Amino acid sequence: MSENYYEILGLPQDATIAQIKSAFRKLAHKYHPDKNPNKKELFALILKAYETLSDIEKKKQYDRSLQYNNTYTETPDKLRKQERWEVSKEDLQRRKYYKDYFERLKKEHRVEQEKQNNQSLYNEWQYWLYAAALTVLIVILVIWSYQTQQ
Repeated sequence: MSENYYEILGLPQDATIAQIKSAFRKLAHKYHPDKNPNKKELFALILKAYETLSDIEKKKQYDRSLQYNNTYTETPDKLRKQERWEVSKEDLQRRKYYKDYFERLKKEHRVEQEKQNNQSLYNEWQYWLYAAALTVLIVILVIWSYQTQQ
């Protein structure tokens, strides 16, 4: 963002919505394309500034971007130093230990899940086998009792 919307409207950064509207009206009256056909780009910029600063959410976002840009341009060395994190050997070893530990836990959990799935499949087949045997036994008993009655 090369243009500062507050500077375009001639306002301080803590301007209220009423001040923003008032400044826009004055500038729109002065630079409207109907009155100044050569100033269309300037009017478009004024309109963009007004649209951004008059919307509360857009204004907050714009203010944050201005604050970030100003902070970065004022103290780039300080920000660059903050981006670098020193990590000791002990920290790296600790991270590796916990990474390995959680990977091992995941594997154990998967193995346990597979055992439970296999056990449930075994139990299902076991029940089907018992049900089939019981059905055959009942059929045999029914046939036998039918034959004995005759």
